Amino acid sequence: MNANTQDFTLVVNDRPLKGKNAAYRLRREKQIPAVVYGPSAKEGVSVALSYANFREVYNKAGKTSLIRLEATGDATKALNGFKVLISEMQIDAIRNEVIHVDLHELDLKKPIRVVVPLQYVGKAAGLAEGGILAVNVREVEIRVLPDRVPAHIDVDVTDLALGDSLHISQLEEKIGKTNYEFMYDSDVTLVGVQEPEDEVVAATTAAPAAVAGAAAGTAAPGTTAAPKAPAKK
Repeated sequence: MNANTQDFTLVVNDRPLKGKNAAYRLRREKQIPAVVYGPSAKEGVSVALSYANFREVYNKAGKTSLIRLEATGDATKALNGFKVLISEMQIDAIRNEVIHVDLHELDLKKPIRVVVPLQYVGKAAGLAEGGILAVNVREVEIRVLPDRVPAHIDVDVTDLALGDSLHISQLEEKIGKTNYEFMYDSDVTLVGVQEPEDEVVAATTAAPAAVAGAAAGTAAPGTTAAPKAPAKK
């Protein structure tokens, strides 16, 4: 089990004009109005992002990976080399396009709390016994220095036999010493290998409730997504 980090670079351009009309013109030119906030930019610095460059970086980095800024203009040159996270995005609901972005500069010496995805790897031993791999949690919250945020955390399920499960405390113990700390309140089950009959019984039990719920215009119990692991305070 290991964590992986990756470097990403986002180009920021000068944005001398502000206001709705200027923002509209930027978007027509395939650019995104954005603001950089942080310890070195407390008042916020207005910048423009290439739509294509931003989408490429965001598709790989998401909101959890550290991004280095590459400034191109005189007004933005002080931002060159800043390490930021994408903190907020405004989306045009009709066009499904990003229309504004907030970038948050981080103090690399202060830990942050961030949610990162889990990546399940290996083939569980219990599958050969007819079991089914049941994944309950796909992301966890960790406390980590900004430049040590992993792109994901690998969870090896190879040793899971039929009936076995892996809790977040066990994952923490197996990984051992890392650059980050898991944050959770309860010992949530991340993944397990279940008997196929368990799946059938669960589906059979849920079916009448689903029918009743549909008749009443409500959702059946147990049809919501699995909850995330609560944060450890």
